[in-house]
Amino acid sequence: MNAFRSRLFFVVCIFLIVVSSCKKSRNTNPFANQKIATVDRFFDGGILHYRIFYDIYNNVDSINIVGGGSDTGFIGYLKFTYIGSSFKITDQSNYSYNVAANNIGQLLKIYQADTVTFTYKNNQIIELDESYTSSAPPYFFNIPHYFSWIDGDVDSIISSASRQYYTYNKSRNGQPGDGIRIKEFLNYGLSYIKTNHLPTGLSNSKTAGELYLYNYDSRERINVLKSVSYDNVLKLTDTTIYIISYY
Repeated sequence: MNAFRSRLFFVVCIFLIVVSSCKKSRNTNPFANQKIATVDRFFDGGILHYRIFYDIYNNVDSINIVGGGSDTGFIGYLKFTYIGSSFKITDQSNYSYNVAANNIGQLLKIYQADTVTFTYKNNQIIELDESYTSSAPPYFFNIPHYFSWIDGDVDSIISSASRQYYTYNKSRNGQPGDGIRIKEFLNYGLSYIKTNHLPTGLSNSKTAGELYLYNYDSRERINVLKSVSYDNVLKLTDTTIYIISYY
């Protein structure tokens, strides 16, 4: 009987170790659940200060926006009202629109005058459709964007006759404050693209694109993102800087 109990105890221990390992492997990104508290965005002489508030479910409840520099005097906000996993966004002028989302944080459709629809496969976005209306024939336009993925990262985006390619630092994880996610987060309170690795750039040719340059805090979280758009043919560059803090 004692030998049987010993063998049973050994089997149970092995089972618990395997289950624990499986649970850990499902979310190996230590930055996946970061909560951004503030963002200072510097661009073209303007400064926008964002303060993000969350509800008890860790959804973005509101984003307060105050201007500085050439934008001094601007005061705005985005208020998020949830109905299940979907929500309505209302701004300081009382303009609002609805956003359909699912319970794993994926945007499904943005209901504005020009709607945006998202399609996923295996939890990765594979198509984004922008729909526009016009007062002249054909009155309706749809521009599809197709996403290809490699190793948990968006490799390229194809739209019309153009193709854009991302590059990554494969030694670092993607984060909510990275060059892909931060813009979506400030607009919608979440990002519809979540890559395994840290994006370092986006280009549509060898002569034009964006570079993402980072600084990190003591916990390896992004605290400064410098997004540099460039066009080597026109000899133009444009830099936007994001200074980020966390809860």
